[in-house]
Amino acid sequence: MQNSDVIHPEDLKRIVVKYSGDVLPLFSQQEIRVKLKVVLEKRDKENIKEVQRAHIDGIQRQKEINQTKVNENICPKCDEKLVHRTGKRGEFLGCSSFPKCRFVA
Repeated sequence: MQNSDVIHPEDLKRIVVKYSGDVLPLFSQQEIRVKLKVVLEKRDKENIKEVQRAHIDGIQRQKEINQTKVNENICPKCDEKLVHRTGKRGEFLGCSSFPKCRFVA
């Protein structure tokens, strides 16, 4: 168990499985296992949502940083200057270290 007065679901599950045959009747064992499963699944779903939210927030922050760099004419990939170039389809911003860096905006 962890060093606190709180009983964590994983610890409780381990204890129930270890001592279930000796102490608890079969009905109580099944009931406890079902309740533990529900608690663990709920916690896992909440944890997944937190991880997904943190991932999305990280991507959005990186997009904002990249956009700020492009607005300042700095390549977000290699931190070199962006220069105006002309191609088949018109003007665009490209990295000055082309062909080493192929960033375009």
